[in-house]
Amino acid sequence: MNMITKWEKKGDKFVFLKDGKKIDLVEWNKEMNKDHSMDVLEGHPNPLIKIEENDRRRRIISLVPKSTDNIIADVGCEKGYNSKALLGKCSKIYCVDIDPVLLEKTKKFVNSPKAVFVVSDAQDIKLKDSSVDVALSSHVLEHLPDPKRGLAELVRITKPNGVIVINLPNEIVVLRLKRLLKVLHLGFLFKGLNMGLAPGHLHIFNKNKLIEIIAGKAKITKFGYNFPFYTNMFAVLRPNK
Repeated sequence: MNMITKWEKKGDKFVFLKDGKKIDLVEWNKEMNKDHSMDVLEGHPNPLIKIEENDRRRRIISLVPKSTDNIIADVGCEKGYNSKALLGKCSKIYCVDIDPVLLEKTKKFVNSPKAVFVVSDAQDIKLKDSSVDVALSSHVLEHLPDPKRGLAELVRITKPNGVIVINLPNEIVVLRLKRLLKVLHLGFLFKGLNMGLAPGHLHIFNKNKLIEIIAGKAKITKFGYNFPFYTNMFAVLRPNK
């Protein structure tokens, strides 16, 4: 949550608010992207945070199969860091994001004829069934009101012999680390970062939560954490088709 934009959960439903007034998921994402961009990690004054962010991106790219024939969907692409890094591993890449304002910036950043830009909710991806070789979801599922639906959409758009690459925060470890830093009065080392649940995160993920949302839709073929912090999870899935 931030000063003007927050969410509440009422039963099984999420309500998104700006200055106390209800807004829809698209508008909420626009506000979150303005105030809480992932750029804060890339340019953070703490070198450890910058190192971890660069390592996170490197690991994601390394999990994508090396084939220039790949058709890739980068779902929740944000500014397009992963999309741009993957241009050498594909013949086409769909840059998918719910925020049309951000996607206009992504076009300029990626700047490639291989890229197709799609304004779409990750819970209802505007791509055809079995249309991509690789579906990439990096720090997206925890932002969705219904991550099971988001995972099902990744499975739907991926070819039977394709792969799904998932990156999620290992939130339980992240929260423990933040609590420890607060106790030690070292929160200043994370200047600009929320010391509780990260803004925009609607769910707390760990490996068991990931296994729960996969539930028969796909199988994990590779799983790991970033060393030595264990603050991120990385998984490669095969769709059950």
